[in-house]
Amino acid sequence: MVGVNATIFAAGSAYSPRFLSLAGSAANGVILTGSFLPNDTRPAVQSFVKAYEKRYNEVPDSFAEGAYDALNILIWAVQKGGATRVGIQQALLKGTDIPSIQYGPFKFGPDRRVANYTSFLLTVRNGQFIPYSS
Repeated sequence: MVGVNATIFAAGSAYSPRFLSLAGSAANGVILTGSFLPNDTRPAVQSFVKAYEKRYNEVPDSFAEGAYDALNILIWAVQKGGATRVGIQQALLKGTDIPSIQYGPFKFGPDRRVANYTSFLLTVRNGQFIPYSS
């Protein structure tokens, strides 16, 4: 050990149980961005987490949640606009309460990104991701 004491910032893609298992105790103190926490108390989040844990015997990470959201948003768009390319595009363009575990009901902004999206900082403590506080 050379005695370097520095805060490590990781990409949001490190937000995965696999990162924790590979890094072990070296992950403690790492700071990264996130947009989903499995212990979020919103009912939709808890319903998803419980169903995921029951099926896969593990806690979902942001990639699992993102895939779930993507498919459900597509289903919503087909139901609202029809099963055509134009129908889906128009539903997503005009939708104001698009369902999402990650964002809550949302709409897309003029730049075609989720309007009013905010991510948050996480850190690793005792082998778990928790909200970061300075």
